[in-house]
Amino acid sequence: MERLTKTDGLGNGDLIACFGCHPGNGNEKCGMCERPAEAYNKLAEYEDLQEQGQIFDPVEMAKIAMMQIELKKYKDAESDGRLVVLPCRPDSGAARMGYEMEMTNIRQQLYDTAESAGLPILSGDKCCRLLAWLYVFGGSCEAVTMDERLSNDILYAQKRLNVVSGELPDAELLPILQRYVRQTGGYDKPHENAPEWVSKLEAEYGICGKR
Repeated sequence: MERLTKTDGLGNGDLIACFGCHPGNGNEKCGMCERPAEAYNKLAEYEDLQEQGQIFDPVEMAKIAMMQIELKKYKDAESDGRLVVLPCRPDSGAARMGYEMEMTNIRQQLYDTAESAGLPILSGDKCCRLLAWLYVFGGSCEAVTMDERLSNDILYAQKRLNVVSGELPDAELLPILQRYVRQTGGYDKPHENAPEWVSKLEAEYGICGKR
């Protein structure tokens, strides 16, 4: 677009066509010149575009340029298959809940598969320690019902020792269970300093200091 103005030696803006052209300088028809009208029309066009948001100042243009650079990064990542849209923030409560639910489903599938194949998930000794802890300390620990992993393992241990439906307990594992109960001091008078296996069991399930 042709430039119509420039700044004179005094720092004032003026029409290029008017430089050296004024009354008394061989141009007595200066007041009838159409060049000012062209400049006004051009200025009006520019201001109209600016009001319509089609012309930005330098700061806005810099912001748009930065946004375009950032947008290109996302477009490139999408093209490369590196862009993933998550349903929520990774550190949000919903994400943690979803993870815990997924892990619960996986553990349950593992238990069901192992049970149908006759494979033990927990050793007999571990089952006895779990049930001894439950009998002596579990009554005052809300993790027994709130923690999915702990409650699932306890249920598995109860099935393993055959103490769920009131049938005769497993004859091989019952003495081991009784021995662990005695080591704790029993339900009525548990020892103040529990055996080391109790601390390790509680650390494994993240319930230290909660009983």
